[in-house]
Amino acid sequence: MRRRCTIALGMLSLFAASPANAQSLADIAARVRPSVVTIMAATERRIGGSQGGTAFEGGIGSGVFISRNEVLTAYHVVGEADTVMVQTADGKRYPARVTRQARVADLALVEVLGAPADVQIATLGNSDSIRIADPVFVIGAPLGMEFSVSSGILSARRQPSGGADFVKIDVLQTDAAINQGNSGGPLLNMRGEVIGVVSFILSSSGGSQGLGFAISSNTARALLIDQRVPWLGIAFTPLPAPLAAALNVPGGRGFLVEHVARNSIAARAGLKGGTIPVVIEGDTLMIGGDVILQVQGVPLDVTPAALLAARQALVELGNGLALQLKVLRGGRVLELSAPVKP
Repeated sequence: MRRRCTIALGMLSLFAASPANAQSLADIAARVRPSVVTIMAATERRIGGSQGGTAFEGGIGSGVFISRNEVLTAYHVVGEADTVMVQTADGKRYPARVTRQARVADLALVEVLGAPADVQIATLGNSDSIRIADPVFVIGAPLGMEFSVSSGILSARRQPSGGADFVKIDVLQTDAAINQGNSGGPLLNMRGEVIGVVSFILSSSGGSQGLGFAISSNTARALLIDQRVPWLGIAFTPLPAPLAAALNVPGGRGFLVEHVARNSIAARAGLKGGTIPVVIEGDTLMIGGDVILQVQGVPLDVTPAALLAARQALVELGNGLALQLKVLRGGRVLELSAPVKP
């Protein structure tokens, strides 16, 4: 009987420890929360050709300060947005602009204009040090519910295959609840360090089902922070072979420009986006814009070698080179260029 009582008391002591663990997470989340922001991005698109009108698209995502005026987020949150606003934890809003991109890894860096000098900065941790089943948590704006916290564990590490296999990308899987609006927000360890940037979920219903994915902090450091690829402001898609043939694209390959963001490097170069929506094999494309044939003299193709060469050429833009494009427009091949501001 005494043995059973001892075991029971031991189990009670374990349960009694759980509030302390919960409080520990509460303290960490409260400390990190002021470094997290909500991002509102809007895009204006022309539709229906020269006689058409405009359509506005907007969305909400999340991000985290990694310097006094720089926010780390997901590329798809701000990618080709014409306007970006950042809301800090105190409810104040600031205009912002995208400065750097690592589209292949769904990462972007945003400069917050007029950010306060006392902004709280998060620590970018070493994502290689976290182990499977370690506790993690997420702060963001799921479904627009700002500065929400969800917790779980690191479920697995993944290496994406397919179009991104020409660079090394480390993806962290977590069962912490992630929904639309969490994108771009931080995945954190129990020291409050950012070890990932929320990117996407796998879901049959559109909601969280315990399959959330974040791009690791070490990938962000390698592809976005160390390699200073400037933001170009182009929404594009590789042309399907039948459409490339129909448009008489030289070489039968190129990237169709669907949208060019205002005040971007691509806009300064004079690049034109599409205006006419068409559906090809179930996918909607905006045609009528330019087709990019070369960037920095590198022919564009979807092979890993060509994509790697194009990315390396864009990395060099961070050294102050001018953007050089060869495009197809209205049956003519043109060369466009624009300076890249440091």
